[in-house]
Amino acid sequence: MGGDPGEAEGGLKARRRATRLDGCTRLALGQPRVILKGWTWETDVKKSVDFGAMSTHIAFQIHLTWRAIRKRFLADARLSEDRITRGSYAVPILIGINPGVSPQEIAAALYLDASKVTLLLRDMEKAGHVDRKPSPSDGRRVELHLTDSGAAFVARAMAEGKRLESRWNEILSDDETAELIRLLAKIRRGHSSDTA
Repeated sequence: MGGDPGEAEGGLKARRRATRLDGCTRLALGQPRVILKGWTWETDVKKSVDFGAMSTHIAFQIHLTWRAIRKRFLADARLSEDRITRGSYAVPILIGINPGVSPQEIAAALYLDASKVTLLLRDMEKAGHVDRKPSPSDGRRVELHLTDSGAAFVARAMAEGKRLESRWNEILSDDETAELIRLLAKIRRGHSSDTA
């Protein structure tokens, strides 16, 4: 078993560095290094990975970026005392902004299956965050409303979301953020028109 001890030690340090500093700050392929608030993530392993044609595939790039962001959010959630995950608060936030919205409208807005929204709402009802009420104008329609507990949950979730989102201010300017959101919305609109 030969080998240079110094080289082995260097490889171990690189692996430890890559483990400690996740890849959420590397939002574009071909960017080997990003500094964020004093942290540096060096992509020693990913430098040798060629994504080929996938480097220009929009859907893959969006998915890869979401994986990186999700990894960062999960790491933050483990350190947070109030562990509110992003997947659990989009629905109550929309209900709070749109009181009386229906489950079907929530599903369409979030590109979720109706069955998934039903499960989310069931858990929220058990937690005492959401009330279902029949529509006064259409007996077939169900309206969703936040309870006082649900409003408090949304307030905590919004504060947590603001804290998590603030890190991207170190990566994108206000103009870049606005342009990225505009382009993503354009992609969603195009997708919706194709599948309508």
